Amino acid sequence: FQSFQNLSEERNFVFLSNKIEPSSILETAPLFDGLKKELTQKKFLGPNFTESYCWPPVARGCDVVAISDRGNDPFLYIPPVLTFLQSGSCYKALPNRNGVPLILCPGWKKAQLVFELLKTYERCSRQLHPMLIILGQNKEEARSVKIRGCEVIVTTPYSLLRLFEHQCLLFCRLCHLILDEFEVLFSDATEQVFTILDCYKKANTTEEWEYSPHQIIAVGTHWNKHIAHLIKEFMNDPYIVITTIEEASIYGNVQQVVQPCMNSERTAVLLKILDCTHSHLQKVLVFTNSVNEAEMVHKALKSNSIFSLQIHKESEFNFKYILEQWTKKSSSGSPVVLVLTDDCMQSLGITDATCVIHFSFPSPRIFGQRLHSMSDNFCNVIKDSSVDQEYTKARSVILLTENSACHALGILRYLQHAEAEIPPELHDFTSKTLEAEEDKKFSRPLCAYLKTFGICKNRTVCPDRHQINLQIDVPQNVLDKIIRTPGCVTV
Repeated sequence: FQSFQNLSEERNFVFLSNKIEPSSILETAPLFDGLKKELTQKKFLGPNFTESYCWPPVARGCDVVAISDRGNDPFLYIPPVLTFLQSGSCYKALPNRNGVPLILCPGWKKAQLVFELLKTYERCSRQLHPMLIILGQNKEEARSVKIRGCEVIVTTPYSLLRLFEHQCLLFCRLCHLILDEFEVLFSDATEQVFTILDCYKKANTTEEWEYSPHQIIAVGTHWNKHIAHLIKEFMNDPYIVITTIEEASIYGNVQQVVQPCMNSERTAVLLKILDCTHSHLQKVLVFTNSVNEAEMVHKALKSNSIFSLQIHKESEFNFKYILEQWTKKSSSGSPVVLVLTDDCMQSLGITDATCVIHFSFPSPRIFGQRLHSMSDNFCNVIKDSSVDQEYTKARSVILLTENSACHALGILRYLQHAEAEIPPELHDFTSKTLEAEEDKKFSRPLCAYLKTFGICKNRTVCPDRHQINLQIDVPQNVLDKIIRTPGCVTV
C-alpha cells in the first residue's frame, strides 16, 4: 500500500507506506483517558498533522518511521508510548510482567528535555519511574547505576554502551526502542546505534519474547541513508510517515539532475533534454517563472514539432480543459508536455507527472511544491524489495544558469542530502555565496563551536563568524611576565 494525501486547504502533504486513519482530534485520539485529561488541562493544541498519523500505529505497538519538519518533537511518540505502557496484559510473558522503553537521544540536553516531559506526564498514569542516564568515562559511575524499578530509560548511545559494559542484562526487559532525531544519531554515532540495535534484536529472540511487544520507533526531520538498513534488518513491516515532500522524494527515489548552461542557451538545452528522454518520460511539466517565459518556451516547442500544452494566469484555456488534454494524451500512450507557471500548480493538482523540468531556478519552497507534481510516481523502494535502488519512475531536472545564485545554496544542500551528482558549477555558485555571507558576519563574535570543537556543523545557518578577524581575535589582558602557579586542572 502506498498513499499520498494533499489537503489543499491546509497545504499538508503526507506519504504513507501503510494505510493509517489519522486522529486529528484529541477526544478521539488513541490515548488513555487520564492523559487526554492532563493534556486538555495544559491547553494542548494538538494533535498536529504529523502527530495525527504517528499516534495510531505507535499506540498499537507497531514499528514506525516518522519524518517531518517537526520530527525533533518528542510528542510524536511520548503520548502513544505512555498509553501502550498502561496495557500491562501485553507484557505477561516477561519475568517482571512489564516492559521497558529505551529512548535514545542525540545529546544530554535533548535527553534532559525528554526526561522532564516523562516526569510531567507520568503523574496521570501508573508510576513509570523514568530514569535519565548520562555517563562519562568513569567506570565506577557506570557500575553504581541501578535500574531496578525503572520503567522508562532515557539516555544517549555512548552512555548506554558504557552502562552495558557493566550491566549485561540491560536489554532483557527492553520492549520499545525509540530513536529520537535519528538523522543526528546516525550522523554522530552510527556504529554505536547499530551496536545497540544488534543487542536489542538478539535479546528479542529468546522464548519469552515470542508473545511480547518489540517495537522500534524512529523520528527525525530528514531522511538518512542508514534508515533503509534499519527498516530492512530491524523492523517488521513499519509504518512510514513522511510529511515533507522533499524528504518523500528522496525516499521515493526521484532522480535529481542538474544541467549547467548559459541563460541564453536554456531553450536549446530544454529541447535536447526532451529529445533524449522522449521515449522514457511520458508526462513532462516545464516550470517557468513568468507569463512571457511560458509563452516563449511553448512557442519554441511548437516550432520544433513537440506537442505541448500551456497554462498561466493570462492563458485562454481553463484548468479543466488542460487536465482533460493531459489525461487524454497520457492515456493514449503519447508523450505530453505542459508548460506552466508556478501559480497554476495548486489549481491543476497534477500528481502523476513523470518528469519535472525547472526551466527557471526555483526557491527551496517552490522546489518542493514542484516535486509534489510527481508524487504518484515516487517508488516505495523499502516496501517492495523487488525494486532496485537505482530504479526510478520520476525525474527532476534543474537548468543551472549564471542567474541562479540566489537559491543555489538551498538547492545544493538538498542535492547533497539526496546524494545526487552535483556539477562543479553549482559548487562555484555556492562558494561565492558563502564567502559573501561570511564577509557580512565580520563584526560578529567568533563561533563558539568553532572555538570549542574546531568545526561548526551548521556553518551555513550559524549567525556567528567562522573566519579570523585580526582586529578582534587577539589575546586580551596578557601580562608582560607569565607567573607560574601550582594547581590542578580538571577537564
